[in-house]
Amino acid sequence: MNSNDNSLYVLLQQAGYAQIDNSEYVVHELLQELSLFTLSKTDFFSNVAFNGGTALRIFHNLDRFSEDLDFSLIDKNVNCDLTYYGNKIKSGLEAFGIKAQIEEKKDKLTTGIEVAYLKFNKREIYDLCFKDNDKTNKLHRDELIKIKIEVDTKPADYASFENLYKFKPLPYEVCLYDKPTLFAGKIHAVLCRSWGERFKGRDLYDYWYYIANKTELNLPYLSEKLRNSGHIGQDDECSIEDIKDMLCERFKQINYENAKKDVASFLTNNYPLDIWSPNFFIAMTQEIEGMEPSLGR
Repeated sequence: MNSNDNSLYVLLQQAGYAQIDNSEYVVHELLQELSLFTLSKTDFFSNVAFNGGTALRIFHNLDRFSEDLDFSLIDKNVNCDLTYYGNKIKSGLEAFGIKAQIEEKKDKLTTGIEVAYLKFNKREIYDLCFKDNDKTNKLHRDELIKIKIEVDTKPADYASFENLYKFKPLPYEVCLYDKPTLFAGKIHAVLCRSWGERFKGRDLYDYWYYIANKTELNLPYLSEKLRNSGHIGQDDECSIEDIKDMLCERFKQINYENAKKDVASFLTNNYPLDIWSPNFFIAMTQEIEGMEPSLGR
């Protein structure tokens, strides 16, 4: 691939992003993908698994945009130096003419989550991505694009994994949680996030996506996450019916108007949000089925 083929404008065309009329999220996602491409050229995925909404978006065609890059250690006894890998991303992006800054947040000891932020000058990125100067001229010269990177260094046991490939805008391979484990992580978020009136509508949309696609649930992993977060006792066991009961109670407490506002700008389709209600999600919940995961890699 020659240097002209590496231009962000060309990569946007090759990936089909040009067909999506949402410049901000399109650019954000291209930067996510180039970061994953860069990490795939290191040993990062030998002990780290990709997960969360962006994993579902990029590898399973979730039709909404997602903001962060979420990862978890596969072996909790192995260290992941996010400063080292952040600098690898930074140097890898330079091959595309992209200048990035890395800012690490030091709260790993209290949360078990290692956090860093990739920061880009938005005007510089838009200059690389678009031939339409109007998109760039409207931006403040100091406006930033930020991508949050999180690595869970104390993940729950019983996750299962798979290695998948992307073929465009550039070919790369990652290790990620399989869909039943991703689904379990999403149910944990629906049950346990402390959002109050600002409930994250993206969680509800992803929950619908998993059920609409008949995704089985990694119940042992979900049960372990609930124990680790203190939402059930260490000796408690959860059945599928227990999870359904917990979800139904949760769906009675949500402010659906606020949830719809949260997710609306992230959607790439005309999904009918007006149908959202407690009864809608309670009816949907009856479709959940569990599975016994194949543990390990």
